[in-house]
Amino acid sequence: MMVGVRWIYRFIPVPVLVCAVMPDRFDALALGVAVLVRPGSRDDEALIAHELVHCRQFYRSFGLNALRYWLSRDFRYQAELEAVREQLRINPAARSAAIQMLLTAYDLGVSRRQVENDL
Repeated sequence: MMVGVRWIYRFIPVPVLVCAVMPDRFDALALGVAVLVRPGSRDDEALIAHELVHCRQFYRSFGLNALRYWLSRDFRYQAELEAVREQLRINPAARSAAIQMLLTAYDLGVSRRQVENDL
C-alpha cells in the first residue's frame, strides 16, 4: 500500500510504500528509488525524512552509494550521520534512540562518544 509520494531535489518522485517485510532491526528502508516503511511507522515523518536522505544519496552518486555503503564503514557512517541529522532536525526527541541505532544496527565500529560528538 502506498503512503504517498515525496519529492527530492524538487523533481524526483519517491514512492513511500507500507511493507512489513524488511530486516527486523529497521522500521523503514530506502531502496534508492523508493522508501519502504512498516505499517506502524507509516506516519513517522522524521523516519521517512531519514530514508529520503538515503534516496538523495543514491541519486547524487548515480546509484554507486550502495556499493560504497557496504564496502566502507566510514562511508556508511557518514551516510547514516547525514540521514540521522535530518531525522533529528524533525524530531529532536529521538536523539537517544538514534544514537543507540548508530551504535548497534550498522556495524560501524564507532564509540558512543564519537557518535555524540558527530551528531
